[in-house]
Amino acid sequence: IAAASGVCLLLETEKVPLHRALEGWSDPAAALALAVGGGEDYELLLAVAPGSAADARRLLSNEMSVDLTQVGRVTEGRGVRWVGGEGSDVDVPTGFDHFGGGA
Repeated sequence: IAAASGVCLLLETEKVPLHRALEGWSDPAAALALAVGGGEDYELLLAVAPGSAADARRLLSNEMSVDLTQVGRVTEGRGVRWVGGEGSDVDVPTGFDHFGGGA
């Protein structure tokens, strides 16, 4: 999304939903790495205009029984930037790139 749109995605590590099996792990960084790059559980990522978030949340909840979790925001710049609870940059492995052409 970031590359195709020419923006920066500012993602907050503490807002990423974790599977019940990962909650309470003694190594939170490993749990986060599995959540965002493990490849076995799937969450869909979408971006909506700030003024449309409430409408999107209501529509998906009422029509499809899907809950939205806001994990970040779009900012100026390029790429993806992960931040921890204190607002400091965090290096998060992102897993396999399905569109990168690799094996």
